[in-house]
Amino acid sequence: MKKVTYSVDGADSVVTGNTYYGSLASNTDMDYYKFSLEKSGTITLSFGKENINDSNRTWYATIYDENQQEVYSKTYFGGNSTVETSGKIGLPKGDY
Repeated sequence: MKKVTYSVDGADSVVTGNTYYGSLASNTDMDYYKFSLEKSGTITLSFGKENINDSNRTWYATIYDENQQEVYSKTYFGGNSTVETSGKIGLPKGDY
């Protein structure tokens, strides 16, 4: 459980299966994580957010491959749910 950095170049390595926390202080704030998969498989992204009953409030989670190509993206909307799960995301072996 550690705070990550605020740029793609400075992204901290994380290990799949662990929980990490970031903090978004403004509408333009972003946190970056990076991870590697030693073999092709599936991951599940769980995204926790404030309990804000405002459907206009949005958060974005995007996964890029090692070539900075987007391989997954999801928009999370404000509402009563505080944790949302992506479902299974199939990814090939590589760095993300």
